[in-house]
Amino acid sequence: MSAGYGPAQRFLFFLAGLLGKWAVVLYYSTIRIVKDRMSESGLNRHPRPRAIFAFWHSHQLSTLWHYRRTGAAILVSASRDGEYISRVAASLGYLPIRGSSSRRGAVGLKELIRLARQGRTVGITPDGPRGPRHSVSSGVLVLAQKSGCPIIPVAIGFTRFWELPSWDRFRIPKPFSKGYSCWGEPLHVPAEAGAAELEKLAQELRTRLLVLERYADDAATHDPGLAGSTGPRPQRKDDVSFAFKPVLDGGCSKTRTKVSTVSRSNASCTEPWSKESKHAHHTGD
Repeated sequence: MSAGYGPAQRFLFFLAGLLGKWAVVLYYSTIRIVKDRMSESGLNRHPRPRAIFAFWHSHQLSTLWHYRRTGAAILVSASRDGEYISRVAASLGYLPIRGSSSRRGAVGLKELIRLARQGRTVGITPDGPRGPRHSVSSGVLVLAQKSGCPIIPVAIGFTRFWELPSWDRFRIPKPFSKGYSCWGEPLHVPAEAGAAELEKLAQELRTRLLVLERYADDAATHDPGLAGSTGPRPQRKDDVSFAFKPVLDGGCSKTRTKVSTVSRSNASCTEPWSKESKHAHHTGD
């Protein structure tokens, strides 16, 4: 994608990929993220099971860092700014696919569908690249419908973070903060779904992502196992704000990166894919 730029601009792109990677590595070396047990054992280390990770644009930086070992394909804007992001993402192990809702969008989406069908894990921001904030575009649903892959809602909450005054209220965790990463129940999009059903599924995905974001924030803020938290973590089954059960079953037990396990009295974890959904999605090679 950098072929249309001059030598000076291409050199800047090269520096962005080289220096950007190490800037991210150094910065996140001060931050500890507690992982969902299933993510640690399966999704974080290996790109299996095949799925589409969906997360809000504001969570983009931390999510790309945390899931860098998946080797996922991600959709990146075809703009010049997108080239910088693409270089840094590639240096972290991702496969950037260029396209957006406004430029080369159809080309990028077709490539993601092709890669997903071949077994590649895919990451996408339903409200990116320009919003509105917390909206769900049709692209992620078409991707799931055409590829046969489930959509996995993902969110990461932190004990302390900055929220930028951008359209998406982009989040940057503060140095030495602690985070909690969780993901929700898979959402399947039937191949025969029409416009009305796709609209309902878009609202469903939006609800799941919003509830999961709130849950991750509260988990990071109230979990006594995280330094900087402010008190006991709320019991999910008694908290009406977390009544959306399908989202929460996948984000319960967790392990701390490279070190000890964190446990709590209400920890339990169900399989993220039910027997029905295991047959509904392709297993890859």
